[in-house]
Order: sequence, then structure tokens, then C-alpha cells
Amino acid sequence: MQNILIFKYNKLRIHGFAMVEMIVSVAIILLVLPGILSSVTRAVSFGSVQKDELTATYLAQECLEIVRTVRDQNVLTKMAIDAGAPGTAPVWNENFDGTAANENKCKFGCSVDAIAAYGSSILPAPPSTKNVDDYSQPLNVFYHLYRTEQGLYTVNSAGVGTVPTPFYRELLAVKSTGGDEIELVKCVVAWDTAMGRKKVVYSEMFTRWMQ
Repeated sequence: MQNILIFKYNKLRIHGFAMVEMIVSVAIILLVLPGILSSVTRAVSFGSVQKDELTATYLAQECLEIVRTVRDQNVLTKMAIDAGAPGTAPVWNENFDGTAANENKCKFGCSVDAIAAYGSSILPAPPSTKNVDDYSQPLNVFYHLYRTEQGLYTVNSAGVGTVPTPFYRELLAVKSTGGDEIELVKCVVAWDTAMGRKKVVYSEMFTRWMQ
């Protein structure tokens, strides 16, 4: 009988220790879990920020590439017309002229569209449109970019399958003190986040590479 009582006592003590260990384990998990979840949340958020910055960098570089293409097309068109082709020869910086007196050009801001036809890929902003790097103003819908089903970016929201993105892109062109042969082009991509507005800026000096 005594042995049976001792066995039952030991069994209860073992079960008691198991219960205590389980409670301690659960308590430790509850203490550690919020920290783990917080770290995972921060990692996911950081990854999203990095992805947006990478996309914005691509969009700014694409903007400069579009300007480069327009400049080259203007020069080649002028060469063809000078050689006898019909039409009116454009100036080398047609569509992205930053002349101070010309409010219809990109001194006051232009939108840039990678999938628009030549002559429509750079469009001047309406009067009084605020620049995207004006932190005191909301981002203007004129510069809003949409992504197509093919993964391209456009300012045309009416395209089939286009979805809005958080990005706004603006082209600014300013005449250099070097005269009519040099144009400073700046491409700004901005987007709003929970931590405030972010932007990526790329700039380049463009010249008429052929008379």
C-alpha cells in the first residue's frame, strides 16, 4: 500500500512539473512573439520601401532616356528635311525646351509617357500645376503614373488593364548659361508614404550633338 501511495505521489508530482513547465513555456513564447512579429513587420516594410525606391530610380532613368530619344529624333528629322525631305525642321530640343519665356514648354513641368507616340511622349503641364517636389502641395494627378498589363508606365489612365501606382513623374528643363545649345534636364519621381513624401531625382546636361 505504501509503495502504491508513493507511486501515485510521484506521478502527481511529475504531472505538476509538466504543467509548470508548460505554463513557463507559454509565458516565454508570449513574451518573445511580439518582438518576432515586430521584426518581421519591419523587414516586410523595409522590403516594400526598397522596392519602391528601385522602381522610382528606374522611372527617373527612363525619363532621361525618353528625352534623349526625342532629342535624337529631332536632330535626325532636321537632317532629313535639310536634305530635301518635306516638312518643317524641328529644333533639337523641341518638346522639352526650357526657355523662360515659353510657358508651354518644360520649364514649368512636363509629364513623360514611355508608350506614347513621338511628339506626345512629353506634354507640358497645365498652367499653375504644382511641381511634384513641392512638399507643401498634394501630388498633382497630371503627373500620376499607371502601370499597364505589360508592366509599362503611362500617364494614360484609360488604357485597358491599367492600374494606378503610387508614383508621380515630372520633367523639368532649364536653359543653361551656355546658350541655346545646352539644356539642363531634371526628372523627378515622387510618391507619398506613411513616413512622408519621398522622391528620386536624376538630372543631365543635354546638348545638340550635331549641327
